[in-house]
Amino acid sequence: MKRIVIRIVILLCIFILGVAGTSLFLNSEDTNDLSDMNSASLPEVTVELDGIQVNRMNGYRQKMQVDFTRDSVTPIDTSKTLIIVVNPHDAQVGSLAYEIRTSDGSKVLENQMIPNLTEEDGYLKAELQLTCDMRMNQEYSLQITLETGEEEVYYYTRIVQRSQLATTEYLNFATDFYEKCMDAATAEELSSYLETDADYQSGSYTDVDIHASLDQISWGSLEPQISQSAIPTIKDINETTGSIELEYQISAVNADGETEYYEVRDFYRLRYSDGQMRLLDFERSAQQVFNGEQNVVTSEGILIGVADRDITYKANEDGHVVAFVQQGELWSYSKEANKIVRIFSFRQGEDGDFRARRDDYGIKIMNV
Repeated sequence: MKRIVIRIVILLCIFILGVAGTSLFLNSEDTNDLSDMNSASLPEVTVELDGIQVNRMNGYRQKMQVDFTRDSVTPIDTSKTLIIVVNPHDAQVGSLAYEIRTSDGSKVLENQMIPNLTEEDGYLKAELQLTCDMRMNQEYSLQITLETGEEEVYYYTRIVQRSQLATTEYLNFATDFYEKCMDAATAEELSSYLETDADYQSGSYTDVDIHASLDQISWGSLEPQISQSAIPTIKDINETTGSIELEYQISAVNADGETEYYEVRDFYRLRYSDGQMRLLDFERSAQQVFNGEQNVVTSEGILIGVADRDITYKANEDGHVVAFVQQGELWSYSKEANKIVRIFSFRQGEDGDFRARRDDYGIKIMNV
């Protein structure tokens, strides 16, 4: 009987030491990822207009309702020629097929398969010669289908046939504008396009528009660098105006010598006439990518950085653990352990491309 009691005591001690050791190990780091998400695997598709890649399309593993996929519009001229560019990344792309439908998706006007794609500088290209009858100034839906060996992947954009468009001028202006904003000296050239309002107030880079000062437009003292360049998205275009959206990532070094990253979205509404470009509207939103490995915990709370004030978060009953969402990532902070944990994220660190940076989804915290 005595031996049994001794064995029970020994096993109990081993169990307690094991639990204590595991807890000590888990709490020894300030930041810890609970699990690794799978890397993005689908190719990216863009359209080439006058040598410029535009209208990046994200892949879907199932067909979508075309009247709901209105992320971009691709203008074509009377030649009805369209160049599709595929960035395969690590996927094996076999063939490409396309289908043109009416804007509501009710009628198929044309469908063709391109069995052989040409390779150029790591990209695959296909030249589409559209043959269906298309009315001028009327939008249609274009579905691109890639055969990757294991599955079919679908991509969508709208197409419209219009004449006398300043597409290239709009694309070049938007690209030139955001690049010049990175340097205070070159940004001086942009002052004539702004409608600076002396009463305009904005305490951060989160939201900036055409009424901001040149200093705010050119990032003030941040001194950023472009870490991932933009591929323009044409949101709307006609004979008089064009609307362009840019999504890109910048980096900057903070006061502690740490590199911070920001996701930026610019919107431009432009008019080009008589050889002159006019900026009708400009809006910019910037969100800092939260990094739990940096010095973000203070006596007053967690430093989120440049972000919207409306942050999704929830705490447990005693307030010792809080979960919050930032830039498509789910984080938690334990006050007792002084530990930040990234619970969910698609991001792949500094090496991740645009596919891993997408945040067009929501995260709802049910309970903590």
